Amino acid sequence: MGDGPDVYSSNCMIDLYCENSMVQEAESVFKNLKRRGEANEFSHAMMLCLYKKTGRFAEAYEIAQEMKALGLLTETLSYNNVISLYASDGRMKEAVENFQQMLASGVRPNDATFGLLGVVLLRRGASKEAIKHLETVRTRDAQSGVREWVKALCSMQGDLCTEHAWFSSKRVQIRLGKSVGVTPQGEEVGLPHSLRRMGQCTFTQVVNMGTLLLHALSSGSLVKYN
Repeated sequence: MGDGPDVYSSNCMIDLYCENSMVQEAESVFKNLKRRGEANEFSHAMMLCLYKKTGRFAEAYEIAQEMKALGLLTETLSYNNVISLYASDGRMKEAVENFQQMLASGVRPNDATFGLLGVVLLRRGASKEAIKHLETVRTRDAQSGVREWVKALCSMQGDLCTEHAWFSSKRVQIRLGKSVGVTPQGEEVGLPHSLRRMGQCTFTQVVNMGTLLLHALSSGSLVKYN
């Protein structure tokens, strides 16, 4: 195996190096994966995590932009790493924007995601009691809970976002083999894996109560993603 370990083994090595803050060793493995055209979403996510962990924010932001450009933001872990990067660097608006993109892409947030958003709200002046209330609502009803989080994020600071932007509809053309749809205005919209196999079609995207509902027409069939 003169060209280095396979992708799985290489990613395990990067993960191990990340845990131990071994930047040079991780970079060596990552560069080899990129040279072979095999660096995947996990490879990038772990390098972003490593750079953030070691305070190398310039490199971390470079990885984040690369992931977006390559369509490598499709998993909860990846979005959490990006949100954490912006939040830890005090860039709260970008942290919230990435959460918005996460919901619009159909990627489901988890407990870690909301933990990061709690940090954003605390830094914006929210009380711990308010955060606890949001978590209580989310525990009772996940969809209503997500919407309450969105309202809280939007109400804390008007410059972070507007609630209307989170709950809207649009027509999007899906391009075969792509991880994003492109609107007539040129806006890219992330697509869940279940729709990427469908090829060229048009769907209506509706973010409702924090859940992405997609109705897509392809060869006369109706598909609902929930």
